[in-house]
Amino acid sequence: MMRYFKSMFCLLATLSLVAVSCSKEPEKELSVSPQSIELEADGTQQTAAVDANVNWTASTGSGWLQVSPKNGKGSMELTVKADANISGEERSATITFSSPDNQTLGASITVKQVPVSVSFAQNPLPVKAEGETVTINVTANTSWEIITSEATARVKFSAVKGDGNAQIKAEVSANPNNRIAEIPVKFSYYGIYKTLTLRQEPGPNTAPSKPVFTNPKDGAAGVYTNVSFKWNCSDADGDTLSYYLYLSKDASSFKEYGPIVRERSFTLEENLETNTKYYAKVKADDKAGGVTESDVISFTSSATGIYADGEYVVYQQSSKAKPVKLVFTGDGYRKEDFEHGGKFDNDVDKAIEGLFSVEPYKSYREYFTIYKIAAYSHDAGATITAKDIKKSTVFESVIEGGNSTGISCNYDKVFNWVKKIPDVTDADFSRNSICVVINEDIYAGTCASWSDGKSIAMVPASSATGGTTAFVNVVCHEYGGHGFGRLADEYTNYDATIPAEEVESLKSWQEKGYNWNVSASNKKEEAPWGFLIGQKDYGHVGFHLGGYYYKYGVWRSEVVSCMEDNRLYFSAISRYAIVRRILEVAGETLTLEGFIAKDVEKSQKDQTKAGVPSDFRPLGKPVYFE
Repeated sequence: MMRYFKSMFCLLATLSLVAVSCSKEPEKELSVSPQSIELEADGTQQTAAVDANVNWTASTGSGWLQVSPKNGKGSMELTVKADANISGEERSATITFSSPDNQTLGASITVKQVPVSVSFAQNPLPVKAEGETVTINVTANTSWEIITSEATARVKFSAVKGDGNAQIKAEVSANPNNRIAEIPVKFSYYGIYKTLTLRQEPGPNTAPSKPVFTNPKDGAAGVYTNVSFKWNCSDADGDTLSYYLYLSKDASSFKEYGPIVRERSFTLEENLETNTKYYAKVKADDKAGGVTESDVISFTSSATGIYADGEYVVYQQSSKAKPVKLVFTGDGYRKEDFEHGGKFDNDVDKAIEGLFSVEPYKSYREYFTIYKIAAYSHDAGATITAKDIKKSTVFESVIEGGNSTGISCNYDKVFNWVKKIPDVTDADFSRNSICVVINEDIYAGTCASWSDGKSIAMVPASSATGGTTAFVNVVCHEYGGHGFGRLADEYTNYDATIPAEEVESLKSWQEKGYNWNVSASNKKEEAPWGFLIGQKDYGHVGFHLGGYYYKYGVWRSEVVSCMEDNRLYFSAISRYAIVRRILEVAGETLTLEGFIAKDVEKSQKDQTKAGVPSDFRPLGKPVYFE
């Protein structure tokens, strides 16, 4: 019996041990495959496998790499992906796997991605002068596109888009110029630009066109002794021309002046003799073997060396049938200031040349006939109220002075005086503009405008140089901007929102063709410059808060321009408004395509500069009359 119980006890013990052995938990595991991944440069995804019997989490430790899902339980498939690598360098990261159930478990995947790249087998790529078809061998690991532009107008490509390696046939026409042509072929990919240069040998030289005098005209009499010689000439190759002026009193022994580089005008340091017949010719030299010479012209100098009161001179004659007529006169200049080449001439000539050094006036100069008319004043200078200075001047100019830069004058006297020029009529006043240069060394300026189109800009002949407060800068702002251009100020005086009544006034004048460079709306379809937004080469045109004296509720189209702080740069919409005025007067039609084709300053040269100088003092508000 005892033996039986012992046997049963042994059996139960054995069963117990077997039961305990069968209920033991499996070993915890966590592994991944593969352990390294290489993603393509332009952004792709791959999969990885997690083999686990535990909860796990995955972390990348890098912002450019994404993994999904980031946590799970047990075995599953993961997606590993990244956007295009535009860093320019190979990048790598590690996906780390861990388990909250067992901190001793872990695994990892190393991920690498090379950068997107486009390169060329040969750069620059040589091209023959007479033109040929060359092969551009492209090595790329991404998609790309050739950005065609005016620079590539002479090139026809077999393909302008591709993905990866390619051979592109580039058919280049003959080089029309006598210098090496470097044609930039810009490849774009993911906002990155890589440029291949087609370097074409120089073409044959073309001599300059025959120079033709525009001032003085052949046979002219009464030419002022301080005459500025002017001529037209061009070069098909675009060479920088050097000119030589020749002057004689006997048509055989000529005195040479020059070289005169780039400029097609020249003023002698000395005045001509009075009442004397002269002969002149000009030679153009492109320094590449091309030389041309004008016909010999003759003219007779004036019998006097001083402007008479009310006497006018045509500074520049337009070749257009309906020219734009600009008239410059002076206030506060006494008789002795009107010697030819004297103070009046120097100040007004500086104003004229300064205005026409700035776009778009520079490119459209041929449309303008420019007059200078003398007006004697009893006193030199002007009345300045802040200093209690009173002067007797022909146009009764009054400068406020102090903290104000405002100016006024007797507008009726100005209009009546300018009508002494036979070619200027009452009708011309509404289409053109007048500038009164004031013989006073002070920073100030104001423009008066009328709803029928008349305008008078008043600008003192300040001796200031540098910065944006110089005389020429003020001329461009007041006369080129407000006067002829009919533009608004873009600076802000008030840290406030423009009042409703000011908005109504702004819109009213915009309907009359004024103030196209500001807007009370930042909607593309409502802004005067909306049609320029998105145009190629005009990416800087948009909406910038502040203008028309108020910080809020008004927008301007560019960061800075002449109408904000007098800098010698008009914004794109300002240039468009000025060109529109020029062509309207000339009886020509303006198209957006025509404007863009001739607009040589598409990208704002001052965009990279700091904003308005902290010490800048705005000019007085323009005065408007209904």
